Amino acid sequence: LVHNDYLEQASDSGLVGFAVYGVFVAGALVWSFKRGVWPSPAAQGAEARPGAANDWLRFAVWLGVLGWCLQGFVEFGLYIPASAWPAFALLGWLLGSAQIPWTKPGRPSRLPAQ
Repeated sequence: LVHNDYLEQASDSGLVGFAVYGVFVAGALVWSFKRGVWPSPAAQGAEARPGAANDWLRFAVWLGVLGWCLQGFVEFGLYIPASAWPAFALLGWLLGSAQIPWTKPGRPSRLPAQ
């Protein structure tokens, strides 16, 4: 056992496993922040988004997951299921609740007659 999650992944799974784990963690944090925690003003539209009250909850959950990922640099917490499973579950919730850019509802297009 080594002293952090990332080195443990490298020693257990090799460089490929380390790269996959690192890209997954970094990509999930960046993507969930850009899409779910801090969406761009263009994606918000002129009107208030529905569910804007949940933005603080998403931000708090994202900060918690970020803290867990940063703690992985000084401790190997993946062997503790009581902390790893909730962290990955919350990361999955962040990815699943990421907002899609809002558009104004328009008239549905009609398919061409065949």
